[in-house]
Amino acid sequence: MSQLAAIGLGYSARRLAASMASERWRITGTSRTAEGAERIRSLGYAAAVFTGEPGPIEPGLATALEGTTHLLVSTPPTAEGDPVSCRLGDHLAGMPTLRWVGYFSTVGVYGDRQGDWVDEATPPAPTGERGRRRLAAETAWRDWGRACSKTVNCLRLPGIYGPGRSQLERIRAGTAQRIIKLGQVFNRIHVDDIAGAVRTVMTHDDAARHPAINITDDLPAPPQDALAFAAELLGVAPPPEVAFEDADLSAMARSFYAENKRVSNTLLTSGFGYRLRYPTYREGLAALSEAR
Repeated sequence: MSQLAAIGLGYSARRLAASMASERWRITGTSRTAEGAERIRSLGYAAAVFTGEPGPIEPGLATALEGTTHLLVSTPPTAEGDPVSCRLGDHLAGMPTLRWVGYFSTVGVYGDRQGDWVDEATPPAPTGERGRRRLAAETAWRDWGRACSKTVNCLRLPGIYGPGRSQLERIRAGTAQRIIKLGQVFNRIHVDDIAGAVRTVMTHDDAARHPAINITDDLPAPPQDALAFAAELLGVAPPPEVAFEDADLSAMARSFYAENKRVSNTLLTSGFGYRLRYPTYREGLAALSEAR
């Protein structure tokens, strides 16, 4: 039986796990706490604790990973590096059943391109600390894969939306801001397309030839356009426009606007043959609106 282990069973990994469990994959997930591991078990999956902190492998983790054929890593790197490759790299390299590792990275590794297009052949040039950490983690995983002859794909994600996490919820909650920054665009991806794309990549014969893959939609678009469309779906007026300079944003949220690029998904859709369920935010938001 094929077995997926997700180190960090978060929003996107849970969606992937649910789609694969229905097809008789065995699923294992990790959490940083014992309480989190119990919540994973309540979903019907095997679970173990992985804190990411330095030290010996947590009790029960090695047993939980036995038989894993595919490993998804969604834990973020720290200033010290990627905790999974650092802590578990030697153990994973010695697992004879393990044949594929997917690492959730970010399109932030491309940095700011002033609105130009990028693809996997574009040399990474991160401009922020998060992007630099992700690129270092990608490098660590690629080096690990070469050293132990296992397939590694770095899966570069843009902004993620889906059930319970979209412009629709922010408009309903009254927290949405219609921020205007001239020329700014973002790519997006629906969480169900993350799950579908990862499943396509992890079982594809050519996966080993592509160390990095952009998992993103077809339409880089201004954020105010997506927000206005969400308001239209809800039958309400969009929030008033707010200049970027005047917007009430956290430092992290503001940092996203420091990078402007259009990310190509041609490798995913043409090379791997994945057909997006939600090619743009319009299809994705419309489906979420109808599902409520």
